[in-house]
Amino acid sequence: MNSKKTWIALGALVVVLAVMVAVFVLQQPQAQQGSKEITITVVHADGTEKVFTCRTDAEYLDEVLLAEGIIPEGNIVDGMFSIVDGETASWEADMAYWAFFVGEEYAVKGICDTYVEDGASYKLVYETSTYWGE
Repeated sequence: MNSKKTWIALGALVVVLAVMVAVFVLQQPQAQQGSKEITITVVHADGTEKVFTCRTDAEYLDEVLLAEGIIPEGNIVDGMFSIVDGETASWEADMAYWAFFVGEEYAVKGICDTYVEDGASYKLVYETSTYWGE
């Protein structure tokens, strides 16, 4: 009798886990197919902004940035880049880098892993670090 209850409990646990995995998989962002319109704002070191409105079928943001010439070919290495809209941010020279935002939020993924979504806005901002270490 006790063994039967154990098997029923185990079966219920398996069903609950299967439902949780299915919900997790279905909640993951997916690449949007077809033509999309996005906005990319570049904020330069001097504070000036340049806004690009792009129509694209690309799945990932790096593809759009390269196709539009916002980031030059060969500038993305392991997801990192230093030149945006003709301006170079040099970590070695002045601890400068290009910060990446999705909407107004600091991105949690890089440009090579960010899906392009219709109507979305992205921002690349020239920033310098104030961290000097100890």
